Order: sequence, then structure tokens, then C-alpha cells
Amino acid sequence: MNSVELIGRLVYEPEVKKIESGSSVLSLRIAVPRNDKAKTTDFINCQAWDKTADFIGKYFHKGDPIDITGRLQNKSYEKQDGTKVAETFVYIKEAAFVPGKTNNQSEPEDYSI
Repeated sequence: MNSVELIGRLVYEPEVKKIESGSSVLSLRIAVPRNDKAKTTDFINCQAWDKTADFIGKYFHKGDPIDITGRLQNKSYEKQDGTKVAETFVYIKEAAFVPGKTNNQSEPEDYSI
């Protein structure tokens, strides 16, 4: 089963984009601390679509904690210069506030999507 749950902080301000089909898409990166002595942090690329993208774009900001659930997804493509690129990212199915760690902004009644 391909399932991932991460709790981290948004590295930069989320920006929702609309594509030609009318769908919303959001690419973001979250900082997820490891539980090790060196206090290492992993920076994870993520992508959300449609209602989930809109939810994150409306209620989350740079530095906010976020709880995401999704799956790992691979993508490969070739750049214009001929360089082949392979990426792994988290396709976000659900996003939620981290209980007790929200910002001062009011939350919607149903705080996950």
C-alpha cells in the first residue's frame, strides 16, 4: 500500500494556480523534522489538486504547521536541454490543521479536507 502521513511546516507561501481545464493545482514544500540527535530536517515536495489545493491556499501560510495524508508519486521528464529528471513527491489527498499549533487565523468548522 502506498500511503504517507507527514506533519511539518510550510517552507514558503502556498500559491494556487488554475490550469486550462479549470482545475486548481498547488505545489509546495514542507519541512519535516526527524526524531534524531542531530535534529535533521527533511524538505519534502508535495502537490495538491482541486479542493485540497484551494483549502491549503486559503488557510495555510509560510511557517504554518500542516498535517498531510497522501501517496508517494514519481514523475520523470526531459528538460529543454535534454537533461532527464526524475522526481518523487507526495500527492496530497487530505490536509488538516495540527491540533494545538494553529495560527491566530480563524479555522473553518470542518478543518480538514
